[in-house]
Amino acid sequence: MKITVDRGRINFLKRVLLYFVILFPLCPVNGLYKISWISSIYSAGAIIEIVVIIFLLGIRKFRASNSTIIFFAFSVWLAMTSFINGSSFSTYELFLTARIIAFLYVSDYLIAQDSKCYLLTISFPMLIAVCFNINDVLSTESIIAGIDLYTKTNQEYFLASDNFMGYYFVPLMTVIILYSVLKFGKVTFISWFAAIIPVINMVLVWSGTGVFGCFLFLALLIVCLVATHVSGLRCPFTVNRLIWIYIAVFVILVVLQGTDVFSFITVGILHKTSTLTGRTDRWAAALQEIFNSPYTALFGHGGSSGGRYIISSVNDAAHNLMLDITLQSGLIGVGLFIATFLSGLKKLRYHQDSLIGQIVLIGIFAQFVMYLSEGNFLTNTYQYCLLPMIGIVTNNCQVDNQ
Repeated sequence: MKITVDRGRINFLKRVLLYFVILFPLCPVNGLYKISWISSIYSAGAIIEIVVIIFLLGIRKFRASNSTIIFFAFSVWLAMTSFINGSSFSTYELFLTARIIAFLYVSDYLIAQDSKCYLLTISFPMLIAVCFNINDVLSTESIIAGIDLYTKTNQEYFLASDNFMGYYFVPLMTVIILYSVLKFGKVTFISWFAAIIPVINMVLVWSGTGVFGCFLFLALLIVCLVATHVSGLRCPFTVNRLIWIYIAVFVILVVLQGTDVFSFITVGILHKTSTLTGRTDRWAAALQEIFNSPYTALFGHGGSSGGRYIISSVNDAAHNLMLDITLQSGLIGVGLFIATFLSGLKKLRYHQDSLIGQIVLIGIFAQFVMYLSEGNFLTNTYQYCLLPMIGIVTNNCQVDNQ
């Protein structure tokens, strides 16, 4: 009996393995980082890739996307504001920003070569990590020997702390669904099942930020799928529409402190207090400190502990990404950060009527909704995988048009 070998599938799996080796050092998982030899591989691999990327940029082998270039400018400004304000931008924080830039640059390149391979590479290993994380949620011992879990009162698990898990889960769900649509032309049962696993994890932990972000993504995805399958209905979500919705929610919730408007969600469903566990007090203190003077409004106060500025009056960070960044680097810094995503959304606007365009758009929207109540823009590289997804949409829609 002659055994046939699918050379195409073997080559694809080889490419996935190569992509994994390249991306692994740039996308660390919290639990694995606690194992010293794996941590060394992470750091050494990331440093080597950063050096290689600098070399490639020097010889102009591959041009980065506009979003990556703007994020680089944001990182430089972040370091500068720390310097001019007399605070320290540590070597560790410099390494974190360089790692994110390297991840974005490498992602741009790998997606241009094989987008499906890229999606599979950043989804399957992370899905395994989510399963490890569920074990840590349900058990007092980690599935990885040698990792000491924090106490449950600190709510720290294999993947991340409870409030920051959503920043892994929403991008992961977006990647899973996007891969299914690109590979099979539809959202398959297997992809639904895989996307539900992070949701189960989030419900078990029950952090309001992540729970709302995950269910918001699923709800918008279902609306999108129903609309695209009903004859005569356009895709319901547009870049401009979601941007204006987000601005309105930010102003009402953060600036005007109108938590009562959303109390049916925050109190009734997420079981938060009317002040969102004290976040409204932190937002008010952050706004007061930002606009303390024209100088601090434009240039911020510089860096602080763990890459987050600590507000003296409340002895805590702002717990809002836009406010956190503004406290550190001023309105100029937060403007550059927002421009990083707006640059990609400008391209996405041309393909927002496509199903894959809608998937990426609602993923970014759900991510930014979570940013309303937490700020973490350096330690988690994985959340930035949503930016290269825009390149996948652009590339595939251009091919379809041709």
